[in-house]
Amino acid sequence: DPYSPATQLRLKTEVADLGQTMATFGLAAEGTPAEALTLEVEISRGDEAFLIDPLVANLGDLDAEVSARIGDTLAMTDITAQFEVSGSNLPKLAQLEDDLLADEPFRVTGRLAFSGEDTIEVQDLEVAYGPAEARAGLRLPLSDPLAGGEMRIEAESANLTALVPAAAEYLAEGSAFSIVGGGRWQGTNLWLEDTVIRVGESSLDLKGELHAPPEIAGTELTLRASLPSLKILELVAGQTLPDEPLTLQADLRAEADTLRLTTFDLAIGPSDLSGTAAFRPAQNAEEIPELTAELSSRLLDLRPLQAALATEPDTEPAKPADGRVIPDEPLPLDQLRQVNGDVQLTVERAELENANLLDVLLKASLSDGALLVERFELAGEAGGKLGGALRLIPSADGAEFGFEMDGSNLIVGLPAANEEAREKLPRYEVSTRLAASGATARELASTSR
Repeated sequence: DPYSPATQLRLKTEVADLGQTMATFGLAAEGTPAEALTLEVEISRGDEAFLIDPLVANLGDLDAEVSARIGDTLAMTDITAQFEVSGSNLPKLAQLEDDLLADEPFRVTGRLAFSGEDTIEVQDLEVAYGPAEARAGLRLPLSDPLAGGEMRIEAESANLTALVPAAAEYLAEGSAFSIVGGGRWQGTNLWLEDTVIRVGESSLDLKGELHAPPEIAGTELTLRASLPSLKILELVAGQTLPDEPLTLQADLRAEADTLRLTTFDLAIGPSDLSGTAAFRPAQNAEEIPELTAELSSRLLDLRPLQAALATEPDTEPAKPADGRVIPDEPLPLDQLRQVNGDVQLTVERAELENANLLDVLLKASLSDGALLVERFELAGEAGGKLGGALRLIPSADGAEFGFEMDGSNLIVGLPAANEEAREKLPRYEVSTRLAASGATARELASTSR
């Protein structure tokens, strides 16, 4: 009788090569280590339960010990377990790329329990890896972990670069790391406790709740970020970034059926951008989402962006199959019908590789596919000014296009060695009016007048 108090079972298994043994039985799996496996387990009867105390396993450098209680009902809610896993080399065990993580010992302990037939709880989870320590708790549905859950974590390391050698290229030697926070998620909704991440001199603070459209009610999120250099983001961006500091403050909240960015202040090096924005998602298939934004900047240094774009491989646009210069491609009228919006951008000074622009203004709107650049303005350091407007209005035959531009005191395409030479260059007045219609770029060119 297995339910007898005298029930006791001991089992010991030894395998010389786990990978080869599994392959012999047709169970080979990629990544199975070619290591010796030793497994010992002792099962006995307790108070209305079977006790596994302990299960001890060794696989190469990995050691594991588990104690569990399985109630007589065999229900998930009647199962609890404690575990400890340790090893001398985490990168080798996880088969990670060379130099991604340091060869440091690790240890993981915790308790498992089940609340309901489909929910697992990881309690009192503690992780030690070299000089790093972490404590966490986790609650997840077994059938679909992404559908909902809760997590709380505290972690710190006095020297992140000692654990992640690849980070030494972007962080100062001995940079500390810490994270404190947590939250819960349900479907497309997220609730964040005060979550603070610190990496060296970098920091990220998040708190609030976020609800995905169209059910945005309750959204209220605060974000604060500071980086001493964008270089640290190359680890995740996968491309070269300028060595410039970044600060960001943003506050997002829902008012009725509209998401409002009430605070947005971004600074990258000497450049800045701030303002407000609002987004009203479509409530059904017939509605069109609406976006409004009003942004301003004292200085936009676009030279790092120009340099980054210049390093990308050149890709020549496809030439028309008929050999003509202007392609016969349809105008993007359908894309313009995907959103309605109003945007205004003002920039006091924009710095480019070959010129600096002053008093830049762009005011544009998009409604039911009609694009209106109501006004654009800019000035040069030599006193020239340029301004105008543009429209692209859908029609039965495609679209009606209009463009107007006026310029004064302009120096056009003439180089000058210094300011004195510049003052001697001729100045021009420019006035242009253009109208066209058609469904493709070629048709607009052929009907322009």
